[in-house]
Amino acid sequence: MPIFEISIVPTGTGEPSVSRFVRRAVELIRASGLEYQVNSMGTCIQGDWEPVLKTIRAIHDEYERLGCKRIYTVLKIDDRRDRPASMQAKIDAATRPD
Repeated sequence: MPIFEISIVPTGTGEPSVSRFVRRAVELIRASGLEYQVNSMGTCIQGDWEPVLKTIRAIHDEYERLGCKRIYTVLKIDDRRDRPASMQAKIDAATRPD
């Protein structure tokens, strides 16, 4: 199952802080039932393509509803097909002592 990392930035909001938008995005991700981890620069989501992309679209639609005139999104995808992967397994592999 792929791991997606998203950073969705609302622009043209008239305010320097975007935390209220991020909180709303996290609420939508949580409501989707997808596995996710929030980090300081984005959010990782693990799941099948269609539900994840549907959730990203829902965030865009919500930001528009909240008055955003422009939304900038960065999306990274780790689609490992040779064996199962998980967000936690990637963290464990990168942080275990040698």
